[in-house]
Amino acid sequence: MAQITLTRADVLKLHEFCKKNKTKWFVAKDQGAYIGASVGSKPAQQCLWYFAGCNPQNKKTPDDFSWYDRARDLFGGDDFGEQLPMAWLDKVAENPRIKSMKVKVSARSITADFALEAAK
Repeated sequence: MAQITLTRADVLKLHEFCKKNKTKWFVAKDQGAYIGASVGSKPAQQCLWYFAGCNPQNKKTPDDFSWYDRARDLFGGDDFGEQLPMAWLDKVAENPRIKSMKVKVSARSITADFALEAAK
């Protein structure tokens, strides 16, 4: 099962990006594997986080395709994109005690777990 954890700051940044650009967020596999939102191909038009080892920009050499192999191992050979519930981002934005959100992706489901900071 693939998983990625976003900090509260990451989630709030993504939430604001989606609201500002009137767009939804997603999990995708094409040129790497990542979650986030996008309104274009330029970096300023994207708000993305890559799953560990799945970022093609982290190539060590021009012939390094380990990111491709890792994405294929985690998600299979087909490219895909799945929209995720805005309610997950809203939940973090509305609850200041949530310190992170872990998104888990399996062949059958996509779920989120929310970590709370310890009560004071």
